[in-house]
Formats: sequence, structure tokens, C-alpha cells
Amino acid sequence: MSLCLLLFVALAAAAPENRQADVRDSIITSNGNDANPCDDITGLWYNNLGSQMTLVQNGTIITGFYGTAVESTQGAAGNSPPGLVMSRSVGDPHGTFAWIVNYSRSTSAWTAQCVICGNHAELHTTWVYRQKVDGCDDRWLAARVGEDTFTRYPQTATGPLHGHL
Repeated sequence: MSLCLLLFVALAAAAPENRQADVRDSIITSNGNDANPCDDITGLWYNNLGSQMTLVQNGTIITGFYGTAVESTQGAAGNSPPGLVMSRSVGDPHGTFAWIVNYSRSTSAWTAQCVICGNHAELHTTWVYRQKVDGCDDRWLAARVGEDTFTRYPQTATGPLHGHL
């Protein structure tokens, strides 16, 4: 998995088999009260294709790492750090936010909102992916748009993996 540096050193994560139960159980009782799990999105997040994102929230500023589990070919994502700062909507801690990841021959951008689903937080995102092409005849394959849902626990991989981040 290629790991793109966004701005900070990744947080240590518990083993995936233990993390799922720990995170789901601790969200509702965060700090011994009924705090909204979207108040602070700091931590490790997973999408259904195995990509991982580590976020640190400080007020309305969010920094982090994004690591894609999906590449069209091994090493295609490259290793260049994008130098990203994310920001939540001013005045609304549960508002939308965005991030961008630059790869060696492509760039992806996500818009997101943390939503409570059942008793846990999910990041519902829409992504746009644009890759470099060598000429006008190839432009049809240069852009893709889709959706991802990130959770605080590993998900089962679903759907086609090619070209999805």
C-alpha cells in the first residue's frame, strides 16, 4: 500500500481484529457521556476497499495521512507528499470538509461529512479522480467520480478495485 503524507506522523493503531470491537463500543460512551462521535474525527478510518486514513482534528483544522490500498499497477500512486491541510466548515463542527491527495500521475479530491449511522460515526464522501493522459484521444478515461464511506473499523472489500481509491 502506498502511503501519501498529508501533514503529520500517523497515529499508532490497534490490531484490526481488536480495533473493530474497541472502537464501536467506545464511541457512544466517549469521555463517559453521550458526546457526538462526529465532534472529533481524530483517529484511523477505513473504506470498503481497504484504504486507510489517519486524521487529527484540532478545532476546525484537520491534518492527516491517506494510504490507498488500490492502485492500477504496483507503485502507480507514487510517494510524493501533497502537503495538505483540511478544514471543517467554520462555525459548524459537524459540517463538511475536504482533502486532496496527489499521486505520481493523478490527483484525487474528496468532499466529506461525518454522519451518525446507527450508533457509530461514518465519513460519507464523494471523490473525483483525475489522471494524466498522453493525448486528447485518451481523455475519456482521465476522470472518474464516485462515493466512499469511511468507518473507524475495517470493512469487507466490495466492488471492483481497479481505478478506485
